[in-house]
Amino acid sequence: MKILTCGVCQTDSLNIYVDEEHFTEPGHQRAMLTMGEMIADFVKEHKKVSKMVEKTLRKEEERRKRVAEVERRREEERKRREEEERNRPPEPEIVVVKEQEAEIKVMDSKKAPFLYTSHLLVCFDLKLTDHSWASEIYQIGARTVSSQYSTYILPHGRVNWDVTEEAGVKIRESAGGSGGKKLVTCEPGNPGAIEKERPLQVQLPWYGYSSFLDWIRAQKEKGNYEKVLLVAHSNSAMPALLNKFATENLLPELQGLVDCFATYMPYLRKYHPELGEDLKVDALTPRLLPEMTVKPHDAKDSARRCFLILQKLGEPDVVEKLLEREVPMDKAIELSQSILAKAMEKNAKRAKGKNKSMALILPSLCAL
Repeated sequence: MKILTCGVCQTDSLNIYVDEEHFTEPGHQRAMLTMGEMIADFVKEHKKVSKMVEKTLRKEEERRKRVAEVERRREEERKRREEEERNRPPEPEIVVVKEQEAEIKVMDSKKAPFLYTSHLLVCFDLKLTDHSWASEIYQIGARTVSSQYSTYILPHGRVNWDVTEEAGVKIRESAGGSGGKKLVTCEPGNPGAIEKERPLQVQLPWYGYSSFLDWIRAQKEKGNYEKVLLVAHSNSAMPALLNKFATENLLPELQGLVDCFATYMPYLRKYHPELGEDLKVDALTPRLLPEMTVKPHDAKDSARRCFLILQKLGEPDVVEKLLEREVPMDKAIELSQSILAKAMEKNAKRAKGKNKSMALILPSLCAL
């Protein structure tokens, strides 16, 4: 027999009942009704309690609805899956196909010397508006082991007549000179044939030189190189490039990115004397790259051939050998200032005669 204590009827701690039938006695039932009435009166008198009770009841009802909705959805999902299972077509017979081995890409051994080295080698070439090294650049071309670059630049001045005759490039100004100007190609030897002119897509100088820097920076980061080496096939490229970067106030950016310059001629003379004395790109191309189509007077094509000549020779330490005659950036600026000063002396003599240049000759580097 259980010992029970009635919390409704008891009046002291000793009032206990040992009969389970007590809870059905009339006295207990009356006590329960009395307590219920007291609780109801209490709730009516206290609005906050009443609201709390109502809120609790509403939440309980909402909970029951959510539970019912979840159960309903589960039942629908169960029926849907059973229906899909009954209507599912028989699975096809499994055929085991032996997986083919991945193709192993073999790296071109001639590219390896330019990939696994501390210096990014960039072969570059420029096209100038005059044969003077202090003139403006109208095209930059460059080539690395994995990418190439080219842009035309709209000069501030004009293209000298002898460059136009030779390369077929000139400045076309609008009638009266009030509608702007554009860089166009023309027929070499017949630059006056307007019907054969074709406009070139150009950038203004500052934007053109900035895009060249951006391209070099991207190639350096892509190949995880430590330094950058600019290689040209002629001695005029280095001072001309530094001079125009100084004109556009971009020399500090170039100094922060490029570490040194070199030309390929000292390397060829020392390690490949069999090539003879004429080491110009145009002279070496038919000998080392006989099947290559040449695009005359194009900086991009010249830079490409310069790189391919170095690659064709196939030496594993070609970059290190080029670095033997490197010109560090600070030294390059100093040498270029001296070269440009001499170029300006020659240009002063030209200005007094009939060969005065139409191009803008501006030795900005000498002013630093």
